[in-house]
Amino acid sequence: MQVEILKYIEDEKGYRKGFIDFKVSYPPSEKWEIFRNITILEKEGKKWLSVPSAWRDEKPFPTYERNSPLKPIFEEVLTAMKNMVPKNSVNTPEEESAFPF
Repeated sequence: MQVEILKYIEDEKGYRKGFIDFKVSYPPSEKWEIFRNITILEKEGKKWLSVPSAWRDEKPFPTYERNSPLKPIFEEVLTAMKNMVPKNSVNTPEEESAFPF
């Protein structure tokens, strides 16, 4: 499995840190998935991702379903985000990465 970060929008509000779009590829096959508008959350040092839901008949309705767990994919995404920021680097405001963690 390979993860490619397509877009990150920083939007801090409460536990929410922002939104992310990413692509997951499954080599050697040509299968892939794109996840859009996934919420990045953080509380007490723990980070996780949340798939948005829509409302139908006054009840939340999932916008994405699959026959295998999302947790391994989300763990890869969080790792990919961490690896995008050089460790122990000091950035000036102009050089600051779009990926804060």
